[in-house]
Amino acid sequence: MRVAAGTTARAATTARPGTTARPGATARVSRGAHGDQRGLNESLQWAVLFPVLLLAILGTVQAGVLMHGHNAATAAARTAADVASAYPGSIADATAAAERVAAAGGLTDVVVVVRRGPTRTDVDVQATIPVFFDIGQGRVSEHASTATERVS
Repeated sequence: MRVAAGTTARAATTARPGTTARPGATARVSRGAHGDQRGLNESLQWAVLFPVLLLAILGTVQAGVLMHGHNAATAAARTAADVASAYPGSIADATAAAERVAAAGGLTDVVVVVRRGPTRTDVDVQATIPVFFDIGQGRVSEHASTATERVS
């Protein structure tokens, strides 16, 4: 049985091995010269642990935002490639479609470059991902290419 600091308990339950206790005697547990400091130790643990946990949570959210930004840029590039490669499609329609998809994905500063050749259509999309902490990973660049449709 553990006796809390500052409380009394029966000596028979707290007597050391090899000693005899008087019936009805009580023992007092001392707190020591500085008192009970267990609360200070737990506060210090939380003061160290809380920033680490917060950083881990925000880092996970940041990674999810970056992955979403890459997926949105890829979808914008694929959409532009599909629109530009279709028979009546134009570069202006493809650029507008890519900008709509990128804006719906939350991307900003979108630059779309469409190259439509007789057999192949290439699209490059560059954009900025809105991030919490910009450490140089907020800019994304994606590429898509497909065969250009021809009417024979």
